[in-house]
Amino acid sequence: MFLSEVTIKGWKSFNRNEGFVLEDLKPINILIGPNNIGKSNFMKYLHDLMLRFSVTSENLSSDTYIEWLDNVQTQKISRTNRWGFNGYVYSKLKFRSSVLGDDKEDLLISLVHGYSKNVISLTNTSGKKRANSYSAFKVCNQIFNSFDLVHSIRDADVSRESKKPVGYDGSSFIRQLEELHSNNHLIKLSELLSYILNERIIVEIFNNRVNIKQNRFMDEVDSLELTEHIGTGVSEVLMILTLLEFRRMNNKPLIFLLEEPELHIHPTMLIRLMDLINKRYTKFQFFITTHSNVLIDQLDTNCGLYRLSKNDDGSSKVEKCTNSLMIQRNLLDDLGVTPAQLLLSNLVIWIEGPSDRIYIKKWIEDNIPGGYKIKEGKHYRFQMYGGSNLTHYGIDEEDLVDIFTSSSYSIIVCDKDLPDDKLKKAVNNLKDKIDSDIEIKKRVFLWITEGKEIENYVPHDCFINAMPSLRQRINTASGPIYVQIKNPKSLNFNAKPEYEFDVFFSNLFVRSDGKRMKKEFKNRIKRGLSSNKTDVAIEVLKHWQLSYYDKENFLFDIASCINMIIKTSNLKTSNCDD
Repeated sequence: MFLSEVTIKGWKSFNRNEGFVLEDLKPINILIGPNNIGKSNFMKYLHDLMLRFSVTSENLSSDTYIEWLDNVQTQKISRTNRWGFNGYVYSKLKFRSSVLGDDKEDLLISLVHGYSKNVISLTNTSGKKRANSYSAFKVCNQIFNSFDLVHSIRDADVSRESKKPVGYDGSSFIRQLEELHSNNHLIKLSELLSYILNERIIVEIFNNRVNIKQNRFMDEVDSLELTEHIGTGVSEVLMILTLLEFRRMNNKPLIFLLEEPELHIHPTMLIRLMDLINKRYTKFQFFITTHSNVLIDQLDTNCGLYRLSKNDDGSSKVEKCTNSLMIQRNLLDDLGVTPAQLLLSNLVIWIEGPSDRIYIKKWIEDNIPGGYKIKEGKHYRFQMYGGSNLTHYGIDEEDLVDIFTSSSYSIIVCDKDLPDDKLKKAVNNLKDKIDSDIEIKKRVFLWITEGKEIENYVPHDCFINAMPSLRQRINTASGPIYVQIKNPKSLNFNAKPEYEFDVFFSNLFVRSDGKRMKKEFKNRIKRGLSSNKTDVAIEVLKHWQLSYYDKENFLFDIASCINMIIKTSNLKTSNCDD
């Protein structure tokens, strides 16, 4: 069950004109903005609907409906919950067609409630009304019992079970754990918690007491009682997982409202929790308020990001965020984060030219171990230093640009350029610096190409197959000259590592009309290949085959890059899809 649109007008900080409008909702929806901007007001309104439509009776009947209808019609919106003391609150909630099993159309719930009046209307997209009827009551009951708000203050105090609060504050935690235990589901819960904590955890429950078995030192196992010894963040993650697993096990829909999970949960744990939400709980919908740039960094195509700000009259407004640079800048402002407080990335791959990025990105993607999900821009970034400019970069050297000012970890890719074992002075200086300091060596990997340049890793036949796709014409004053590549069997680009790809392949082009190719034209082809390395790389990778990863040193360098990305991003495989 999914909400696709929400409109709220006249509630708390949402005025009666523009109001608060969320459209094109995703499975995961993140609301950000400064304090006192209206994020919690959105959550509180949905919580108010949960209260209004909650029914204590387990068996719905017409008598229950009459009692509920009388109650909900007389409920009043307090003055403090209205925008303007004498106004009404208007709202519309549009649900996707999966809400009703007998109806393929979307369902629109419209509500008007205030000091002396409450009107509730259920309408299909075709205009067919389903209001003031027992069937409408059952639909509302079904929908709003599928919501769960995780209160900002939650604990595992089982003594409050009898109060039966609307929303999840931990009071039903023990009961849900016992049901998971009775269905042999605690093993899976332990696996999920182990994934988030990055250590082996066993969850047990006996006589209303929860024990966490935690491997700390080798084979030693500590049994810790949850409410006394487990940290707040771990307790909170366990309660959230318990609720999600309880709903999932019982195949019950869920629209999950979670306020500021970063209050108690460490960023690393938060990243893994979001990973589970993305992979395992795909049938649920999530609304999360946050001030955490760490959480925002986990956004994927399944996520929608909404930024709240204020209108001139002081009311809240909301806009959906895109990937534009300006909105990202505004997001950092709203989170109180300045660029000086952030590093560019966990890890930067320094390259000499744009074609290096195209090749290396492809090689990384082809060799990522199963179970890992690595994305450029999220787990690593490329920066270009431009060949000889490497002389201006260094590590902890006063007169040079320090590579650690942009990231904590770096991979530096250098063309070997010179034959034999000779290296450029800048590369040698950098290599000596890394080799002489074990701490730097943990944070910097220096990839020196085997051949003269990055193109020397590309097999000869792959270049031959890609070249005909490039422009095959030289424009001259007397008209165009058409050329084609000739591939003598005696010549192989990979035969000598010191070959330069633009020089080598420019010499393989001949005129299509059979006439002699002037040296001037060969030089023009060479300059074209050199200045268009990016286009060449794109064409080459269209012909790339997995069998080309057959060189041991080549694979070692790629694997070293991947391992460093996994390490710096705290990535870990999980069985959360099971």
